Amino acid sequence: MSMGSIGEKIALRLRAFNELPVRGKHFLETHRLIAEPDIDAAGIARIIEKDPWLSAKILAAVNSVYYSGRYGEISGLKQAVARLGLDEVKRISLAFSVMNIFPDESGVINSRDFWLHSIGAAMMTRSIAECAIAVKVDADAAYVAGLFHDAGMLFLAQCCPEAYRAVRETAAGYSESLLVAEKKLMDIDHAEAGGMVLEQWKLPEVVVSAVRNHHEPDCAAVPVRPLAQVVHLADFSCSLLGAGEPGDTLPQGFSHGAFHDLGVDPESIQQIIARTEEEIERTKILFHVV
Repeated sequence: MSMGSIGEKIALRLRAFNELPVRGKHFLETHRLIAEPDIDAAGIARIIEKDPWLSAKILAAVNSVYYSGRYGEISGLKQAVARLGLDEVKRISLAFSVMNIFPDESGVINSRDFWLHSIGAAMMTRSIAECAIAVKVDADAAYVAGLFHDAGMLFLAQCCPEAYRAVRETAAGYSESLLVAEKKLMDIDHAEAGGMVLEQWKLPEVVVSAVRNHHEPDCAAVPVRPLAQVVHLADFSCSLLGAGEPGDTLPQGFSHGAFHDLGVDPESIQQIIARTEEEIERTKILFHVV
């Protein structure tokens, strides 16, 4: 990365984000445990009970109009898991807990739009990873990379709120993409910023590389390129669904080599997009429940 004085100053500020927040550590641990294939209703309830904030959110959602018409009053987490099913409670738990990781205190980014895109990309990234046949891509690493792929936006907004507000206003004018506006006005883009911070947090190299290169996956080192390509496909597909990067009005460039390198069937991608679209619509409702 070649940076002038502006970029260097921003990089120094980004280095202040030197440790993954406690909420982020809790999320990664919750995701790891909930993703265990043999987890049951009681096990999920025990995990959620350790987080009073998340427990309250789930019970509020389950007893909302969206769910209560089907199930009536639910007073305990075990009952909630048993009634809604494992997959639904997993989805609700991860959706709510991820929104609590990095609250945007700058007021520059719409938090709900940001996390809606990130959750959609994470779900799609995992699904694409699972259907890649030319290479093996770890599905759990894919989910984390998809979830954090745009975290650099939050970091830039927090360390330089006025500058990043100007970036987003420029991109909103339809004259150029968010990525181009970031490079032009800040001499660093959100992919670079995200990779820099996640590397400081000692996330796995394959995740860091995927975040840093998700707009240009062919630039990633060969051993870690497949995950960058998977995140790229998921990110681009979310844009086609209308759940693109918050603040960006123009789709980013598309890597045609990703399909070939991953061995992904375009028909499978269409099916994944359809499933993800349904999940995004359900998540939109969920975000407005409580």
